[in-house]
Amino acid sequence: MKELKIKNINCRLIAKNDPEVNKLAKRLEMNEDEIEDLLEEQRPNILNFENYSIITMLFPTQETIKNGEFLLQLTFVITKNEINIIANKEHEYLTKAFEEVKEIKTEGKTGIISEIIDTVREESIKTFDKFDDYLDEKEKEIIQGKRDKKLMITMHNLKETLYYTLRTVQGNTTVIKELLQNKIKMLNPKYFSEHQEDRALFFEDLIELLRESVSTNIETYASLITQQLNERIYKLTIISAIMLIPAMISGFFGMNMPLPNINFYGVIGISAITAFITYWIIK
Repeated sequence: MKELKIKNINCRLIAKNDPEVNKLAKRLEMNEDEIEDLLEEQRPNILNFENYSIITMLFPTQETIKNGEFLLQLTFVITKNEINIIANKEHEYLTKAFEEVKEIKTEGKTGIISEIIDTVREESIKTFDKFDDYLDEKEKEIIQGKRDKKLMITMHNLKETLYYTLRTVQGNTTVIKELLQNKIKMLNPKYFSEHQEDRALFFEDLIELLRESVSTNIETYASLITQQLNERIYKLTIISAIMLIPAMISGFFGMNMPLPNINFYGVIGISAITAFITYWIIK
């Protein structure tokens, strides 16, 4: 557990499996369902209770891109003088967020929460910006004609991952809008600047752009495979056409019936000439 105090506001970062979670639940007189909500994975949302409020948000990380699974879930449990942040896992994003909070001059609980959300989201954006560069490199490889089935499997998985990531980020944007509308009475919406909403919408646009890049890579790969197949079929068609007439000529002279007296080399010569004429016409 990490803890700091800013202007009489206690701010704690608690891991999901930390005994402090149960102590917090007992102190707030939570029932079993409410405790489960703290420990289970939730969609982004805001819940208000008599003595406390809960904000749940999910943030994509490097692991989200790598394996399509890990999302950093932050559950803010807000009371009159406390902010308890329950995280599903320890992560470098949170370490940086707490360091940033120590350095700023905040405006109470609202400023602390706003700074943590902003820092974690900006770290997510940086990660996905780097991922954009990765997609650009893969697109160049595909255009250069590199065929890699594993790459296409990866791209299809990424497309699905980005779809669910986009829905998560959209949920975060909805939470930000509700905070700006003063859905939590213990927070002051004027300290949630419009910058928060702008950056949340920017993140949505970035992920949508990445989805389009992945789709473009898949379509480009499929188009190149089709083009290569068409080129091969075209070459086989030319070869078949070139060989057709010589095969007919040799077939005529191989029949057991009277034909003009032409020797073997004559047949070869006629076949070669007709093959060349056929090739010249086709090309």
